[in-house]
Amino acid sequence: MSEWKIIEKEDISPSKWRRMEKWKVQTNNGKEEDAFISLLGDSAIVFGLTDENKVLLLTQYCIGPQEYLKTFVAGFVDGDNSAEETIKHELQEEAGCSAREIIYLGNSHRSKWGVGKVHFYLAKGITQNLEQELEGLEDISVEFISLEELEKLLNESKIHDIASATCAEKALRYLINNS
Repeated sequence: MSEWKIIEKEDISPSKWRRMEKWKVQTNNGKEEDAFISLLGDSAIVFGLTDENKVLLLTQYCIGPQEYLKTFVAGFVDGDNSAEETIKHELQEEAGCSAREIIYLGNSHRSKWGVGKVHFYLAKGITQNLEQELEGLEDISVEFISLEELEKLLNESKIHDIASATCAEKALRYLINNS
């Protein structure tokens, strides 16, 4: 199976925050088609765990679905920052927290219609010792729940953000395999 060829790219971004391109591609069988590609870039998300085995969980208003969702701390990787630097910054900004240890759990492509990966982390030794520094459209409350409560939320599909659910599964697997 051969890779497809990108013949042409056209910027059709509605704003500098939501970049999009129209790609004319040639498939491996020679057919030409248009594809609309989201250029969100990389993001990072973290499963935060205290020394008392409490999980850092956010409840935040998400404008797209127009409801409050339970999520983990996350953010876009900006400029020259690494995904790990993004996690450290977002822990402080969104939750007022810092971590003793940050462990990389891997990454995943965001979608087949986009450019960018989601990087997953586990942060151990979480402490809430800083002030939240919420930005513009951020409406976030912070709580710490038991691992049992998190399992219940996952089993009841109450973690609606796919990146958070995936991060939880990766972190829980890591904790089981490395305890």
